[in-house]
Amino acid sequence: MANKLVAGHLCTQHDLYYMVLSLPDSVTGKKKPVWFPTGLKAKGNKTQANKMLQKARREATKGILPPRPKAGKSDQDYLPVVAAGDLRSSMLFSQYILYWLQANRTTWEETDLRCLLWSNCTRHSALL
Repeated sequence: MANKLVAGHLCTQHDLYYMVLSLPDSVTGKKKPVWFPTGLKAKGNKTQANKMLQKARREATKGILPPRPKAGKSDQDYLPVVAAGDLRSSMLFSQYILYWLQANRTTWEETDLRCLLWSNCTRHSALL
């Protein structure tokens, strides 16, 4: 039985096209929208953006995600999806770390790390 094609659509924001794919969350398994920039201006590039979207949907169905920006406020959402069935003894260490980060995503928070960097933080003052 063939996998269902990942749902997706195009959005424009700040005069640029973005691909929005509905990908399963690694913790809950529920689908959530994940935005990927196309790098195309909105004016005159709809056909090319649609072609990019169709290619991204086909590749995401196979487990290959489009490239993502290196910086941004939601870098946590850029972890690649690694299914629990993919865990094996021949897995590379770097792949296992990505798997571990997804599996333990609820236990670590970016705010905790930021808080550790400030000496006046009362939440983690015992660790400093």
